[in-house]
Amino acid sequence: MSTRLLYLLALGFISVAAIFYMFNREKTVQAVASHSEVDYSASTIVGLQTDDQGLIQNQLHADTLRHYPQGDRMELDRIASVWFKQGQPQTKLTADQGVSLQNNDKVILTGHVHVQQLATATHAETNLYTTELNGYPKTKKVDTDMQVTVQSSQSKLVSQGVRADLNNGQYEFFKPRGIYVAAPRP
Repeated sequence: MSTRLLYLLALGFISVAAIFYMFNREKTVQAVASHSEVDYSASTIVGLQTDDQGLIQNQLHADTLRHYPQGDRMELDRIASVWFKQGQPQTKLTADQGVSLQNNDKVILTGHVHVQQLATATHAETNLYTTELNGYPKTKKVDTDMQVTVQSSQSKLVSQGVRADLNNGQYEFFKPRGIYVAAPRP
């Protein structure tokens, strides 16, 4: 599974959440008793993003959204997202929670994080499982120290963490273990 795709998923997730927040917040901000309290919340979030030609790029569903003014922190619960390429579903993402920190400098997906790259005519379905995935949209990097499992029909890779630079496609797996089953010869 391409780490570039993971970065695009995190970036899209934050974009949709930020757009939703900007268009749906109240024009007059009410006084907040403490900087750690929620200044905006919503439930049953549905977001849709299209490209310049009107084709769908991503779709986001979340149970709840909370915004905290201190540090401009935004939290989404029970996230399900579908990413499209040329109007066709390409990748699905689910996570128990997503957090945007420091004006979207860092995005953290936690809980049961599952990224599924759907099968196409040229490649098989690929699944990535972890409990936490950090994305840095401005530098186009992702990382985690948690166990990562990448699984397809012919292989399985388990790593104790990963770092990826999406600018140049460099991936670094820590303590990798894997199984690969070669396709039978005709």
